[in-house]
Formats: sequence, C-alpha cells, structure tokens
Amino acid sequence: LGGLGFGVLALPIARAASGFEYAAALRESLLGAVLGAGLLWSVGFVHARVSVALGREFEHWPGEGEAVPRPGQADYWLWFPGLGLGDVKLLAMIGAFVGPHGVLLTILAASLIGLAMGLVYAAITRSWNSPFGFGPAIAAGAGIALFLQSVPEAQRFLA
Repeated sequence: LGGLGFGVLALPIARAASGFEYAAALRESLLGAVLGAGLLWSVGFVHARVSVALGREFEHWPGEGEAVPRPGQADYWLWFPGLGLGDVKLLAMIGAFVGPHGVLLTILAASLIGLAMGLVYAAITRSWNSPFGFGPAIAAGAGIALFLQSVPEAQRFLA
C-alpha cells in the first residue's frame, strides 16, 4: 500500500517535471491503479462465486467447519480461493506506475509467465493440484511492461 501511495503521489509530480500535464499524469496513475486492482479482484470474486455455485470445495477455503461467506460478511468480498489480496494490491501499485496500458501488458505477460511457471512446477512436483504464488509472475510481467513502454518501436505498436 505504501508503494501504491508513493506511485499515485510521486509519479505525476515526476512526469509533470518532465513536461507532462500534472492532471493527466495523476488521472493515468489513478486509472492504472484502479484498473489493476479491479481486474484482478474481479477475477478472484467471480471465481469464488462460480466455484460456490458449482459446489466446488477447497481444502483451505472457507476454513474447516466454516460456512461459505454471505454478502453481508467481509469475507464474501475479500477472501477468495486461489487469489490473495496481496496480488491485488501489488497490481494496483504497478498500475500506479505503468498506467492503464501498462497494466494490461503486465496482466498479459504475467499470465504467460504464470502459465510457464505452473507447467514447470507441475512437472517438477508431478502434481496438477499444487498451488503456487502468482506475485513473482506479476512482478516479472511488470518488468516486461516497463521495458515495452520504453522501447520506441513497441510504443508505436502499442498505441
């Protein structure tokens, strides 16, 4: 959350110092943060709701002996199987720095990297049901997005 706050406050100031309009830079930073957090949170929320509707059970969600959360409970909105809110906050922070286009690039790259990581992990553990963290894939995807946003040829393609 500190990185998110820093990105939303400092990035527009830095961009304004280089000649970019401050209000536009702030709007881009906020939109990137909201888009990043919103997209990932939506995936977790829909996955949880569909899983419950289909009767799917997870050994770690909800906790043993606990009922599935209801709309009036915070866990209904904030606790999902397979996705931690740390991933949501991480992508919000990244969005504050890379903007909305960078968030979409980050998600695409992170998904491909996560797929590769999952296949390697499954091959090593010989298990298709072993969860692993998505945060490293998100971070690597952000690095790729930053690189692509800085390459003039890629900028023309992405525009």
